[in-house]
Amino acid sequence: MNLTIEEIEAKYFDIPSKEDVSYLVWRVYTLRKKLICQFTVEDLRIMIGQNQCLKYLIPRAIEILDKDLFVSGDYYPGDLLFVVLKSDIQYWLNNPVERNSVERLVSRIKQKMEIITLTNENKSKLIKATEEFLSLQIL
Repeated sequence: MNLTIEEIEAKYFDIPSKEDVSYLVWRVYTLRKKLICQFTVEDLRIMIGQNQCLKYLIPRAIEILDKDLFVSGDYYPGDLLFVVLKSDIQYWLNNPVERNSVERLVSRIKQKMEIITLTNENKSKLIKATEEFLSLQIL
């Protein structure tokens, strides 16, 4: 997508000084001005983790996860998947096609974890997030 989040939302903000806000806040403001088509995995991880512009970012993340379920941003293999699974429930209630795509992707997550290197803590986090996601009640 050749638009920025600011352009999509038609909400424009100045980037605050790094000295005045946390790194995360500064980064979110900065990423709002970046073309979505230029987002890295880490950019997606940050913005989805902050529930920003999910309508446009989750489909992009799903495309990436479809190629590599355990793709990583700056933290650990599967960190993008984790934030997708933990993103705002309202998004999933309103977007059943994307929800079904993610359900398909994680349907065999435990088997797939056997072939990658993850700490036990990160394996547990991903399994729990997957179970919680799959148990969401969509009416």
